[in-house]
Amino acid sequence: MIVGRVEHGQIQLVSALPQDWEGQAVKIEPCVPADALPDLRRRLAVLHALGPMEYEPGEQAQIARALADMNELSRTQIQHLADDLR
Repeated sequence: MIVGRVEHGQIQLVSALPQDWEGQAVKIEPCVPADALPDLRRRLAVLHALGPMEYEPGEQAQIARALADMNELSRTQIQHLADDLR
């Protein structure tokens, strides 16, 4: 599949054309809907229909620990990057 992007009325290729490309007619469609809100509302309604979120015993604490660990790891990495720039 060839990937491109429309910019200022011109098609800019994102991926290279295959060597054996002989050309063909194409149909250009947006990757995202022009109005994503109806789709988001539909998806939200499906989630709400599932009911409230329920955790297994200890699961909520486990998730909180994992998020805290990731937060600390990212802080450490950012600090290393900042130290390298000094």
